[in-house]
Amino acid sequence: MSLLERNVQIQKLHSQLLDEERSRLSAAPADAGKPPLAVAQWRQSNPESCGRLGGDSGTCF
Repeated sequence: MSLLERNVQIQKLHSQLLDEERSRLSAAPADAGKPPLAVAQWRQSNPESCGRLGGDSGTCF
């Protein structure tokens, strides 16, 4: 297999992956950015650890 053929294969795969990602993003619910209820409750019950710099972020759970 030549390098050119391999590049064509990779481009096709990349296009397929982009199409799949677009379809998943369009099918995602509107509240997908909200944390799960258990995470929100834990953050509320532990304000000291989540109230500092960087708290209430993706790393605070």
